[in-house]
Amino acid sequence: MNRASLNTSYKKPIVGVLISRSNVSKLMRQEFHLKYTHMARANKIAGITLYFFSPRDINYADKTIAGLYFDYQDEMWKQKSFLFPNIVYNRGYRGSLNVTKAINTFQTNGVLLINTLSGFNKWDVYQSLAKKKELQPFLPTTRFFKKAQDITTKDFETFLKKRTKLYIKATRGSRGRKVVSIEKKQNGYECSFFINTLTIIQVNKTSEIIDILKEFFGESNIIIQDAIDLVKIDNRIIDLRAEVQRNGKGEIEVAAIPVRIGQQFSPISTHGDSFPFNDFFKVILSNSEKEINMIRNKIEDILVQLYTSIEEEYGPFGEIEIDLGLDRNGQLWFIECNAFSAKKSFIKAYDEKTITRSFLNLLEYAKFIYFKGN
Repeated sequence: MNRASLNTSYKKPIVGVLISRSNVSKLMRQEFHLKYTHMARANKIAGITLYFFSPRDINYADKTIAGLYFDYQDEMWKQKSFLFPNIVYNRGYRGSLNVTKAINTFQTNGVLLINTLSGFNKWDVYQSLAKKKELQPFLPTTRFFKKAQDITTKDFETFLKKRTKLYIKATRGSRGRKVVSIEKKQNGYECSFFINTLTIIQVNKTSEIIDILKEFFGESNIIIQDAIDLVKIDNRIIDLRAEVQRNGKGEIEVAAIPVRIGQQFSPISTHGDSFPFNDFFKVILSNSEKEINMIRNKIEDILVQLYTSIEEEYGPFGEIEIDLGLDRNGQLWFIECNAFSAKKSFIKAYDEKTITRSFLNLLEYAKFIYFKGN
């Protein structure tokens, strides 16, 4: 099939969704994939050319891609040859050299990206947000270390003099894989982290903590943060994972704010349960409708400030996943942001209509940035 014949029936913009090879294989076997099925359904409304592909499906010489699309009439996934897209939504593995090559090639050929970056450095984000006076009250005290072995026993003793709990995080890492909590106990310290399952280690000396961190983080850059005294239920921490997007008008829209409840005694809320915002505050915390609206308005205002501040530093984004903590005094805290939204808590908590709406926002935003530049 030649390139000229490829171009006749496309509805602009052409949006390519870069996904892993394993997910391409699943779709080819017609295995149900919640995220991509929702996106395909949303495109029935958006009405653009949408296909899914992995780096292996790219023909760099011909600038064509063997892409998967959903055939609404036959209700199944099919594959055919497409031109390079106008816009790419990167859902591929961030650390892959093949993904990096693909993104660099697309950008060289004038292809737009839904998100400017595929990942954030936690220390860089903290420094950027700390420049904003209005955001400083929402940032926990944070300190950077090039690697774990640079932390001294004196550092820990100083940190834990005024507080009983700290978080140590890799500057790059997500899904709770690179987070350790340190809590001061009566007879020593408790180190908690999550690797497949929750691991809790009791130690007597700060030097033993450093040994654990060196093994856990290796050569990674890390930050140490004051632990937020998060609201808890039955020793399960609670936080908010907001899905924030730009819609078809280029406006910021908070698609949803799932409330996450971690596993018992876990230092992170990942791998726990997830609830819709209103249900949690109404049923579990027994807030009134008026109180819920006040809380939500306050949170949404902070989310918009965070989103615009991140864009000022890094460039435009179609979506950012922003984690917030709520302490026992009702104070909100910024935890972290993700340019690569897994959407697991969101999809677990919310109904099909809300989920489809969020994917429609992304597709309509793609139309917005395409026609804005043409």
